[in-house]
Amino acid sequence: MARTTKPCFSNGSEWEWWMERNCDKCRKNASESTLTFHCAIQRDIYTQAMGYGNEEIRQESYEATQHSDCPRFKPKGAPPKRRKEPKGQLTFNF
Repeated sequence: MARTTKPCFSNGSEWEWWMERNCDKCRKNASESTLTFHCAIQRDIYTQAMGYGNEEIRQESYEATQHSDCPRFKPKGAPPKRRKEPKGQLTFNF
């Protein structure tokens, strides 16, 4: 897995704008009280935000933040995709 120390954002305003547009509206958003992350991109962003800004993160996270829309965005309130049952497999309802 490729890693980088490039900062995701050049300043706090850019960070805040990206987070409001993506993470704050995503159903995988971390709980503000516990900061339990359900998204690796958000975890990497916070790693740099809470440090010096040049901590090592995944290259994928850095590249995601270089665009206005997150590639892993899942809107809040949207139902999760249902898993399709494999054909020919028995299912039991108890």
